Amino acid sequence: VAVYLLLHFRRLSSALLALVPALFSLIALFAFMRLTGQKLNLINLVSLPLLIGIDVDYGIFLVSLARRRMRNDGSNVPAGISASAHSVMVSAGANVLGFGSLITTSVPAIRSLGWAVGVGVIACFVGTLFLLAPILMGHRKNSIEGMA
Repeated sequence: VAVYLLLHFRRLSSALLALVPALFSLIALFAFMRLTGQKLNLINLVSLPLLIGIDVDYGIFLVSLARRRMRNDGSNVPAGISASAHSVMVSAGANVLGFGSLITTSVPAIRSLGWAVGVGVIACFVGTLFLLAPILMGHRKNSIEGMA
């Protein structure tokens, strides 16, 4: 995923910024598993690449918006952040509802998948809005010339 982001953005700083929500999500998921006493099993291991694939989209979306904004008018990043945040929220909500419904099954492995992806996507949403968005909004043109 990191190599793809480097090829996509052609800038290390943009690729790293796009990974922020996914990394925050994984850290939060492992903390949740530790606090609740869940053990790492085969289903949880399968859920990690799935979760990374879902999570990285939010970072790509916001970093692409920031780069486009900087290129077009050089303004302080996303003037359209509310519309973008709404899109990310709808996507995260759909994922949480879909995978979260697996929590109600009687099969422990499937329930574990629901918890892992549900908690991971919620954490990614929080990381996108409260970590990545403020970082992008705080950048000025002269501090992220490399992003454009």
